[in-house]
Formats: sequence, C-alpha cells, structure tokens
Amino acid sequence: MSNRKAQRATALFKTGLGEFQQGRGVVARRFCEQALEISPRNADALHLLGVIALQGGDPAAALGPLQQAMALRPDHPACQANVAYAYVGLKRYAEAATAFERAARLDAGNPELEVGLGNCLGLLGKPSEAEAVFRRLVARHPGHALGWFNLANALKDQERYQEAHDLYLRVTQLAPQFAEAYCNLGIALHKMKQYEPAEQAFRAGLARNPAFVPAHVSLAITLNSLRRHAEAEALCREALAREPRQKNAWPVLGKALLGLGRWHDALQCYERAVTEYPDSSDAWGDLGDALRHVGRMEEALAAFDRAYALGNISPLVRFLKATTLFSVGRFAEGAAEYRGRQERVAFVEQYPGRALATDLPAGLGGLDICLLGEQGIGDELFFLRYAPLLKARGGRITYYGNPRISGMLARGGALDRVLPGNSPYAAADYTMLAGDLPHLLAPPELPPPLALSPLPERVAAARERLRQLGPPPYIGLTWRAGTGPQEQRGHVWFLFKQAPLENFAAALGGVKATLVSLQRRPQAGETEKLGALLGKPLHDLSAANEDLEEMLALLAVMDEYVGVSNTNMHLRAGIGKTARVLLPWPAEWRWMAAGAASPWFPGFRVYRQQQNGDWNEALARLSGELAAAAR
Repeated sequence: MSNRKAQRATALFKTGLGEFQQGRGVVARRFCEQALEISPRNADALHLLGVIALQGGDPAAALGPLQQAMALRPDHPACQANVAYAYVGLKRYAEAATAFERAARLDAGNPELEVGLGNCLGLLGKPSEAEAVFRRLVARHPGHALGWFNLANALKDQERYQEAHDLYLRVTQLAPQFAEAYCNLGIALHKMKQYEPAEQAFRAGLARNPAFVPAHVSLAITLNSLRRHAEAEALCREALAREPRQKNAWPVLGKALLGLGRWHDALQCYERAVTEYPDSSDAWGDLGDALRHVGRMEEALAAFDRAYALGNISPLVRFLKATTLFSVGRFAEGAAEYRGRQERVAFVEQYPGRALATDLPAGLGGLDICLLGEQGIGDELFFLRYAPLLKARGGRITYYGNPRISGMLARGGALDRVLPGNSPYAAADYTMLAGDLPHLLAPPELPPPLALSPLPERVAAARERLRQLGPPPYIGLTWRAGTGPQEQRGHVWFLFKQAPLENFAAALGGVKATLVSLQRRPQAGETEKLGALLGKPLHDLSAANEDLEEMLALLAVMDEYVGVSNTNMHLRAGIGKTARVLLPWPAEWRWMAAGAASPWFPGFRVYRQQQNGDWNEALARLSGELAAAAR
C-alpha cells in the first residue's frame, strides 16, 4: 500500500475517532469503514469499529473486527481487553477470562483487567480462583474499592458470609456512595440471619441510589423474613413499576402475598414468574406451592414435575412435593420424595462419615439400628408408628429423641433403648432418620399410631383433678399451636394454626360439659377471654403441657379433645382415643387435602376452614356433633 493511501486511511480513522469521542457513533463507524476500504489491515480502525459495536450493545458484531485488530496488534492491551468484553457480552466466559488474563499481563498496572478476570472466574463457578485473583489485586492496590468489593463477592459465593460482611464494610469506608456495596452487605447479613441490620444496609444503599431496583427486591426478601409482608409487597410493586422483568420480583411479591393469606393474588404472581422465566426450577417450585395453597393439588404436582425436569431442586421444593403427594393419598410416592427434605440433607452434611440407610433387608435379626428423631415432638411420635414394623424384622433399636417423651417411649416395647437426642450416636449396622421409615419399610397399609401407656398413678391423679373441677363429660380445648407469625423469622415459614376465639366459643357455648383449657402457653388474659365468651367456667390446666407425662394422663381421662393439630393430638392417638381437629386453610399434609377424616388418625374427626377464611360451616358441624355426643 502506498504511503498516500495509508495516510488517507489514518486520517479517516482519526476523524472517526473524533466523532466517536463526541458521541456520534454512527458517523464514526462510517469513517472507520471508509478507512478499512482503503486499508483492510488498519488495526486502529478495526479496533474502533469493534468498540463502536460493543458500546452499541452488539458484542457479536464487535468480536470479528476486535479479533482482527488483536491479531495485527497482539501486544495491544486495549484490544485484548475489548475482545474479553465482547466475550462477556456473548456469555463466553472461559474465552473472556483468557483474554483478560492476556490483557492483564500486557498492562500489569491496570486493576480493571484483573477485576474482569476474577469476575469471569466467578461466573464460571470458580469462586476460589476468583478470590485468589482479587487478593493479588488488593495487595497491589489497597485503595481499590472495586477490588475489595469483588473479593467480598467471591467470599459470599463460597458462603463465607462473615468474611464477606467485613470486606463490604471496608468498601463502604473506601467508597461511601457505593450503593451496591451496601446492598451486598445486606445480603451477607441476611444470610447470617441478622435481619434488622440487613434491612438497615439495604436502606442505606437505596438512599444512595433509589433507582437500584435489585435492592428493592433484596430488601423485600428481608422484610418477608421479618414477616412484614405488607411492606415487602409495596417494595416489590415499586420495583416492578420501575422494571417489570426484574428477576425475583414476582416470586418475592408472591411470598409476601402468601404471608398475607392472599392465595389467589400470590398465584397470579407465580404464574407471571414462570412466564417470564420458564427455565427457572425455582419459579416452577413456587408456582407449585401457590397451587397447593389454593387446593389445586394435581396442578401443583405438575408444576413440581416441571421444576424437577429443569434440575437443581432445593430441599424445600422436594419437601413440598412430598407433602402434596401425602395430602392426596399417594403415600408411597410421597415417602420416596420425603427423603429430599432439609433435615436429611443437613444430617448428611453434618455427619459425612455416617451413612444413612437407603434400603433394608427383610430380616434384621441380631443387627443394631440407630434410629434418630427429627423435627418436633409431634413428628417424632407420628413417624414412630413405623417402629413396631422395624422391630418385627428383628433389629435392636436404639432411639435418640426428645427427652420429654423418652419415658413413655421406653415403656412401649417397640424400642430397645431410648436416649436423649443430644447423646453421642453409638455404632450401628444401620442408621436412619425417623422420617425415612415410611420409605424404608413401605408397608402395604398405613400403620396405626404408636401405642402409648400413661402411668397408672398419673391417671388416677388426673381423674381426681377433673372430678374436682366439675361433672363429666370433660372436654379439653386447644385453639392455637405452632410458632406465631410475630415470632417467626427467616425464609422458611413454620406451621402456625389458630382458631378464632369468638367462633370457637360460639361452637362450644351450648355444649353441656366441663370445659378444660389445655392450651400451651396461653397469652395473658386469653383463657379468661374465652371463658367470658363461652359464658361458663373454663378451667385452666395449661401447665400440663410442660410435663407430657401429666398431659398424657389428662388426655387419657378426657371424654373429648377439641383443638388445632398439635403434639397433644399425637399423644391422644397413642392412647387409642379420638379427637376433633380444627384445620385452618391450607391443612397440614397429615390431615389430607380434603374430607372429614385422615387415614393417619383412625376415628378422628376434622373440621376444615374454607379457603376464603370462613369457619362457620365447620364449627356449626362441630357444635352439633359435640352436642349429640354429650347427650
């Protein structure tokens, strides 16, 4: 090429560069193209053409000219860096990391190139390698806030939340207006279950950048964990007004609405989420949960199946699918899925050297079984109905469970030894969690509740105590169980069941019986309020909940027991008595999705709140049946 042509091409490039610097990218591109018509190997024009495409949001168009420029100028760090950015735009992170690494070698004093390399390693799922890159960076540039920020991100990705928290704080000191640092600090605090400080961090980030939409959603997640669902709803709606496709905003809004009991509104949110993100297993799992809440069980199972097909299923989704299967009577399938619950996952992580049984031989003669209780006392009693079947195979069972029920379990004969759950686990041929027994044993029919025997002297004392309160029949009452919403914190929502006192009193007021409160830890003045609503004495024996041997004896001599599902229901079933169970919507899985009875509790009668919150029909039926029974 003649010098004249080369000079002409260079002049066109420089004109294009000036236009680009003035923000006129379209005009700049024309000058670059003209320069390349004269000099196709003009590295500067090729580079600028790629940069124009890259800044125009077209990394695919940028990559070709940038690669050509890089081939002509392999020692040019900006070419290498912009090739890396083009790969990032195309989500080709491995090639981007290689390009960033080359650029960083050429321009060792530029920390932004190492930031790019570390971030690509993080996106490739290599947070420990990213950590090493960022540690080298901050060692050379200790005042580089973005380096510390990304180092904290690498630690957060490794679930080292305390270390990440400390570095985010450092970033906020180096760059007090760095809104995203405050928001990621909030995420680390949330992961550490420090919800109030997390809220403060998110609000600090939003104060610095109110338009940072992800912070609205993250703050809403924390407010949901604090059970401040109305505030979470408002934040999500603000985020969606700013960015209708903001990731996670729809499911977080759905969780807020579920917390407010607005089942159908929540369902609409989850339906929108799967429309926006059809390849998200979490979105389909959330949709299944919402469908379950509105009683559309088969559709819920179909949504869970879609989540499973996409992979990466959380223990919560596995638990929800399992309990949905249980609630519609598909017990064998539910038992198989129940193995994926969080408690089992946590045990495997905590005791990696202690393998849990995955199957059992027909005969266990002479073999030692380590059987572990899990979850609450009610769950222990519920799953121990399978212990006699395990014992029948000939194994020697050592059971580790809650010491409050160890005495009554030891008397039953289904367990050879009962130890507190915090005792060191003895060596055994098989170790299993109680919740795995339905799958491991898989009987053709559901076994009855585990038989329990109250102590005779306790029964005599309980009978005399009731005689002093009034004439028979005696009816025990419980109207609330579980962890109250105001006491709950965290992303997992624990069961809470409550029957409104006014409706409860209306159903019981006309029944001729001696009424006894067996409510665990009643609120101040609550027992007196219910007594006033009943218009008759309500005798308070709630303290018996602190001594379950006493409660077992009381339940054995009660003519009727009426209340929400709680530990006492399992005790009542164990002594062969029946009860009348009030089921808030949606019902807990062991009471089934519909019907007036549960196969897990023979003879028990259930009274279901309607989906719209109405108790009238259920409590009218309860009133009539109690009156008939009293007669």
